[in-house]
Amino acid sequence: MLCGGRRREGTDCAVLREEQRTRGASMSPYTGYVFFNLLGLVAAFVVMRRLRFDIYDHLTSMDKSRVTMGLVLGVILGSKIPVLISYGLEPEFFWTGKSLYGALLGAYTGVNLVKRYYRIQGNYGDRYVIPLCIAVALGDIGCYVNGCCGGLPTTSRFHILDHSGIPVYPTQIYTSVFHILCTLFFYVLYTRRKWIQLHFVIYLFLYSIYRFFIEFLRNEPRVFMGWTVYQWIAFFCTPYFAHVLYRRVRQGVHQTMDQEIM
Repeated sequence: MLCGGRRREGTDCAVLREEQRTRGASMSPYTGYVFFNLLGLVAAFVVMRRLRFDIYDHLTSMDKSRVTMGLVLGVILGSKIPVLISYGLEPEFFWTGKSLYGALLGAYTGVNLVKRYYRIQGNYGDRYVIPLCIAVALGDIGCYVNGCCGGLPTTSRFHILDHSGIPVYPTQIYTSVFHILCTLFFYVLYTRRKWIQLHFVIYLFLYSIYRFFIEFLRNEPRVFMGWTVYQWIAFFCTPYFAHVLYRRVRQGVHQTMDQEIM
């Protein structure tokens, strides 16, 4: 999820984004962006408090703090790395521009490193999936209202007008719909107690596939061979998470505890 314009010479997508946001700056409803993102965070917090996952509740307070620390540090670092690769190091880099995909992978990596170091057993990502999907679904509506994270210009009938009047792919809406469907899917798994301890990995696998294809429509710099940095990440992460799922299912991780995978 990339917010704010950053211009780098020679990058057509970055130039186009800067021009779009500059021309529409006076009309940018930033208040709507803040409202929907805050609404998403509040809704996610309320839902997470109501969900019950015994494996997480049995953690000691110290282990919960350690897992949370790995999660937070992973999100902070992961959310910035893809933006840095895409746009380079610019002054506004430190306070604007965050990558949802990078944050997810950073959280996955940070938690697993902490679990390995402290030998904490169990998979705790299930409790975050439904709240996460709700937060992103509402957050992308905020992006749509604000005019950020949009798609490339298009002549397709299925388009929206950005703040400068340019027809673009409604990629924010696509992403919001994807996460609404994910919310319903994982809620069914939760209520039926299916695939316990694998929900987060399943989500990362599905989102990696989605992200690879939606990038063809998004307004992001093409860093190598016509692909965005997110497509390259998804290209390698999709088979990785498929392998993780296959291995864990064979080992019965969805029925027992395991110390490696979040």
